[in-house]
Amino acid sequence: DLLPAVLIDLGYTFWGAGRLDAAKDALSSGRQLLERQGRRGERDWAHATAGLGMVEQDAGHLDEAVMHQRVAISTFSHVVGPDHPDTAQGLDKLGYVLRLQGRTGESVDAHRRSVRLLERVLGPDDSRVAMSLTNLGLALHDAGDPEQAVTVQAQARSIFLSALGPTHSSTVMAGQRLADALADAGQPARARAVLDEVASVAG
Repeated sequence: DLLPAVLIDLGYTFWGAGRLDAAKDALSSGRQLLERQGRRGERDWAHATAGLGMVEQDAGHLDEAVMHQRVAISTFSHVVGPDHPDTAQGLDKLGYVLRLQGRTGESVDAHRRSVRLLERVLGPDDSRVAMSLTNLGLALHDAGDPEQAVTVQAQARSIFLSALGPTHSSTVMAGQRLADALADAGQPARARAVLDEVASVAG
C-alpha cells in the first residue's frame, strides 16, 4: 500500500512550503494508516514521526518536537541501524531543536555525533554532512564559541559549493550563515566579502 508513503511525502512538501497545518494532517494520516496496517515502528513510520517533530518545532512546540525526534532516532536505530544516514539525520534534527530550547551543550553533542556518523558512512564531501556541519556551527555560536563556529561554517560552505554549486539554496544559506559567524567573531570585512559573493550569485 503506497498511500501512507504518499501522504508522508506530501506532508514534507507542505512543511517545506510553510503550510504547517496541512503538513501535520498529512504526516499524522500517513502514520495512522501505517499503525492500522500493523506497521508501527517501520522506517516510513519513523520518517513521519521526524516530520511531525519538524512541524511542532516550527509551530513553537519545542518539547513535543524533541519527543518526536527522540522517538524517530530510536526507531531508525532499531530498523535501519545506528550507523545509517537516517539515524544520523535524526540526530541533526534533534540537535537543532535542542539549540532552540537553549540546551546548547546537548545540541552541540547531537550535531557532532551526526557529523561523525555521516562522514563515516557517506564520506566527508556529501551535502548531508554539510547540512549537519552548518547546524553544528549555529550550536557552537550559541554555546559561546564563535571562532569554532566560523571554522565549521566555512567547512560546510566549501562542501556545498563543491557538491551543489554556488547558486543552490543550501550553498546560499551556508554563505549567509558563514557571514553571520564572521561578523559575530569580530571579522566584519571578511563577513562583507562573503555576503558580496553570495549576492553576486544569488542575484
